[in-house]
Amino acid sequence: MYCARMSTQSLRTSRVILYAASAGMGAALIAAFAGWISNGSAIFLTLAENGMSWCL
Repeated sequence: MYCARMSTQSLRTSRVILYAASAGMGAALIAAFAGWISNGSAIFLTLAENGMSWCL
């Protein structure tokens, strides 16, 4: 009886950790995408300018 209860508790805990990690990674992806949307043109122009400076 004790072992069966420990097994389900361990499974439940690992699911909670998995869901929390997935939510954290999702939030990080959304934040990165929002940053790209708001500053994407400046990032692209900076990269283009730096790339051209290597050619000169």
